[in-house]
Amino acid sequence: VETTLVLKGVNYCPPGNIFCANGNPHFDIAAPGFDVTEFSLSNTCAEREAGEVDGFAACGRWLIDSNNPDENCDCNKFIDPVLRAGCKNFLSLMWDNSPVQYEEVGCPTELSRLNCWEDNGDKYPVGIPEFCAINDPDAPTPAPTDAPKVPTGSPTGSPTKDCGSKMTLKVEILNDSKSVKLKYIVQMKKKKKGWKKVMKKGKLKVNKTHTREKCVNPKKCYRFRITDPDKDGIFSDEHGKGYFKIYWDGTILTEEFATGRTRTIKFGECFKRG
Repeated sequence: VETTLVLKGVNYCPPGNIFCANGNPHFDIAAPGFDVTEFSLSNTCAEREAGEVDGFAACGRWLIDSNNPDENCDCNKFIDPVLRAGCKNFLSLMWDNSPVQYEEVGCPTELSRLNCWEDNGDKYPVGIPEFCAINDPDAPTPAPTDAPKVPTGSPTGSPTKDCGSKMTLKVEILNDSKSVKLKYIVQMKKKKKGWKKVMKKGKLKVNKTHTREKCVNPKKCYRFRITDPDKDGIFSDEHGKGYFKIYWDGTILTEEFATGRTRTIKFGECFKRG
């Protein structure tokens, strides 16, 4: 799976680690459940959250004791839905010390801020927060950047439909001021071949937030595809910072859609189980 990440961190190479020795660049991703504790120098999860011990050890041996990606990882051992969703999200990438291309960039304001733990009463935030407290309490609050022709719609928040034993799937799209042919489709993978339509909408109105919810089977594989025939996305300073969000299993799936014709995201149970 190819994707783009913005990471903030420090470069420390533990003694004896040949992968980062002699100045080789490296980074570790703090994905819930995937820490290999025998090589970790600073894992304090068991002391900080004793109730989640099984979850934090759920995937530590993934692709180490077996080359089968369907073994040695059970994200459902997490009790907290945010941790469980984070574990499943990282597992869906199927990364195993993958090679990367990288470049150093200026730190975005969103990453220079303090993490959201304290702002949420010493617990994990539900969904993706807009922002949290800044690190320096004496620093001035960053001024918002005004872009011309910004759409007037606003995010509508988490799903509201109660689906019982099924999963609530919610799609939220804020169109920009020019993409008059913008369309999207959500499909469910069939047992044999092909995809079945779950929801679909074309010619989304500009400068407007479009939302739709539906109760679906949580044990199926889904894909969301948004298409802009004009091939310039829905995110720009000139025409407005549009976006799309898929609310699924306690998390929000999204990517910046600033260029190109389409974006596609798969979610749900999209990998075969043993």
